Amino acid sequence: HKNEITFGTCIVACEKGKQWRVALALLGESAPCRVHVDETIYSTCIGACDHKNRWQLAVIILHEMVGSGIERSAICYNACISACGTGKQWQLAVGILREMAGQRVHQDTTSYNAVITACAKGAQWELAVSLLDEMAQCKVRKGSMTYKSCISACERAGLQWQECLALS
Repeated sequence: HKNEITFGTCIVACEKGKQWRVALALLGESAPCRVHVDETIYSTCIGACDHKNRWQLAVIILHEMVGSGIERSAICYNACISACGTGKQWQLAVGILREMAGQRVHQDTTSYNAVITACAKGAQWELAVSLLDEMAQCKVRKGSMTYKSCISACERAGLQWQECLALS
């Protein structure tokens, strides 16, 4: 148990220090060291990939969790969606949001905010507005970040923020 705590603490420190390579190296050493890796450690490694635009690795880690028998929570999915957004991979971010639904993982405000932010980075204002509407249909609470990201998507596409809000 002490090894798991030490291991987890090291990976958290790597994420905070933006040391994605070290975090992933530690993850790779977990089996030989007989350290039980849980969902928290995986989500932290995915988050470390977000800092350095390593969205591909975030997606790989998310999908490796299945093979390891670790249940993927909204936290893991959200971290991966955020990494895809950082990498301007809005299509992949939307796909992961849809995968959450298919896996019956609750899509929350953070999930939608991350996808709408990814859409903003890709100037996908129509999709951002559509996701805003979807949030209302799914009874997911919208926050100031939700609207800020949607407005950003509209601005990047050359629309005025008033036009964006009028569409929702």
